Amino acid sequence: MMQNEFQLHHNVSELMKLFSLQESTGPQANEFVEKLAKSIGASVQSQQSVPAAKRKLAESAPDRKAFVDKYDELHTKNVREINPLICLLAKISENDQTRLFLQTNTTDRAEAGGYASATVSTADDSAGGASAAGAEVQTLSSAELTKLRQSVQRQLESGLHVSSEVLQRLTEPRQQAVNPNIPVEPEWYRRPNLSMDFHVPDSHRASRVKRIGSFAVNVQERLIMEDFLYCMEGIPGQYIVPEEKNASTGRWRFSVDDSLDLSMKALIKKMLPLCEDFAIVAAFRQEKSAYAWGMVNHALCAAMRELMKGHLLQVCQLEEQLLTGELTLHKLWSQVQSTAASLQLLASIATLVTKGQCKGGAVLSILHEQTIESVGNPRKQEVCYYLTQAACIPYFELLEKWIYKGIISDPYYEFAVEEDESVQREKLQQDYNDAYWDQRYTIRQDRLPVFLEKVADKLLSTGKYLNVIRQCGCDVNCPAAGQIVYTMKEREYAEQIETAYNFASKMLLDLLMREKDLMGRLRSVKHYFLLDQADFMEQFLDIADAELEQNVYDVNPTRLESLLELSLRTSISNIDPYKDELRYCKAPPCLAPPCLGRRA
Repeated sequence: MMQNEFQLHHNVSELMKLFSLQESTGPQANEFVEKLAKSIGASVQSQQSVPAAKRKLAESAPDRKAFVDKYDELHTKNVREINPLICLLAKISENDQTRLFLQTNTTDRAEAGGYASATVSTADDSAGGASAAGAEVQTLSSAELTKLRQSVQRQLESGLHVSSEVLQRLTEPRQQAVNPNIPVEPEWYRRPNLSMDFHVPDSHRASRVKRIGSFAVNVQERLIMEDFLYCMEGIPGQYIVPEEKNASTGRWRFSVDDSLDLSMKALIKKMLPLCEDFAIVAAFRQEKSAYAWGMVNHALCAAMRELMKGHLLQVCQLEEQLLTGELTLHKLWSQVQSTAASLQLLASIATLVTKGQCKGGAVLSILHEQTIESVGNPRKQEVCYYLTQAACIPYFELLEKWIYKGIISDPYYEFAVEEDESVQREKLQQDYNDAYWDQRYTIRQDRLPVFLEKVADKLLSTGKYLNVIRQCGCDVNCPAAGQIVYTMKEREYAEQIETAYNFASKMLLDLLMREKDLMGRLRSVKHYFLLDQADFMEQFLDIADAELEQNVYDVNPTRLESLLELSLRTSISNIDPYKDELRYCKAPPCLAPPCLGRRA
């Protein structure tokens, strides 16, 4: 709690400096901090609904479609900050005074830095006809970008606080991380003819068949139904041919023989979306089954394959009816309705995951949201619940290892907790700080499922505690360890993680207080560094007086350490069980005064 309060004070101070406000640490800053502290934990979405905020900002945006598309893209990619940001921007847009202040401040800072500001039309400007001109967006040239980097470095040297992450993002090009754990896909993996998606060779398009209109009506019906059953399995027909695939939506565009009877043609066009949805799901399964997309996507594809078996079984039944002469076009239309809704749902989920390039926890967030939204539609909810439960299995296996063992086994970078192997424990011997504890294991919000957001902090701490215990050579066996299964009740996750957290914290506390004797070591530190029992220091200065009067480069470290040990054993400190851990160490030369060169 104290750390959060310090962070609030720091953020408020930096914002006030950024906006050139006075008294960044005075009463006004404290008032802002108090207001922010009260709002922590309160949902921003409760003050203004996200759809209303999104609609308001879209109306005032220069390009409404681009704004909505960008929001949908970020939301699909599991960017959690997008909804609070949308609500904040909507509140700012409602306050003319705040908006005018921000525009003025931005212009002044841009002019002071030597950069031209971009002009963006607002809703008021649109009413006056300014929307026709659109927005004047300026792109930084290479020279301006270099100037910007130099300006950032000057600001950093002048004392402005800029986090290392932000500085790296501004001054260095970001490189795509390569996962060494992903195996190389074999050449035979790409097999378009066996992917169940439409693969139309040029020879098929160039082939000429007799026009279907030259046959009798009953023959036309039989031929078009046969073609449609082929298309339901991802195989091009002779009279129903997939022409091209939309790159953005993944949907095929079909062409139907123009000479087909008009009533049949109208009915076939109503059924063609079923074939489009099947192709989307087939392409999704083929793409996401690759190693790089992780185990969650693999489990989702396997669950979709199980559901698709019902669709293929229905195709076999329809084909049998066609061969026996019991199937008509209207009967076909009636029977495919039973699986059309489920196939459409699978296609929509596949489109969302593909569009957002999601993996791991982001996929589970999409599935969970679809499950929640399907309340009231039992069939849809049953399908969504089955998919989510199946996709959660590999993710929950990672979660169980973390909260019950303190182990991360995440070869495809899907889990919410990320391990930074560059932060080594051995560095603590050189620089005593909390970097290993804070930076070795961190939460990745884009990998955290939405139903685990409320317990993210305890989830992280639980694994950290157990990891420390394991590194101390102790076995970890949580008595309350159990299988975690997906459910729509988030309270059950909280109870399981809370139980694991209590066990881990108690075990770590017992390790520190009993086995490692933390209080005894603190008392020992008090003896030597706070001079609680200072008689050893007096004896040490007396017997080492001749040695200490020498030049620092002439002092014999071995002799000095022997004198220190002698002074300890002839003083009251001899009863300290940790006296042997006190060592002589020569401080490195430093040009700065001692108060400035002190290390934490």
